[in-house]
Amino acid sequence: MKKSNMAFMPLQNISSSFSRCERNRLAYMIFKENTWRKSESDVAKSLDRAHQMISSPLSYNNEQSMQSAIRLAYIYADSFYTIISECPAGDGYADLAFIPYKPNVPAMIIELKIKGTAKSALEQIKDKRYHAGFEKWQGNTLLVGICYDKKTKKHECKIETA
Repeated sequence: MKKSNMAFMPLQNISSSFSRCERNRLAYMIFKENTWRKSESDVAKSLDRAHQMISSPLSYNNEQSMQSAIRLAYIYADSFYTIISECPAGDGYADLAFIPYKPNVPAMIIELKIKGTAKSALEQIKDKRYHAGFEKWQGNTLLVGICYDKKTKKHECKIETA
């Protein structure tokens, strides 16, 4: 039997590695480049892709699936934040709260809507005073309203500073 100096790598391993790299690139773009700069349309487009990557057709249209997609999209956020799901805040519970543990990093409150608009998600943050516990970051808190349309499978995003 003749020995070979060639290595064998199944196509599946290459595909899997590429997919991980793509997810990481996407996550970095959403988190740092788009959200902090308040690039609403870019955040929405990136969330469209993240939602497609993580959700099965059977669970695509529920809020838990949407929250998982956002967690994937913001995977790098744990380098800057403590992330709390269903965070008790103001007069209710914020879907996601990002509490910074590094200086000069904005706090973030994310509210998700499947029915409604990104603007209505932002209004809920304000009306229910979800940002009330974020006085330490006043002027440096991003309020992020995200809406998902079941029919078009597109996301909409609105970002304001509080």
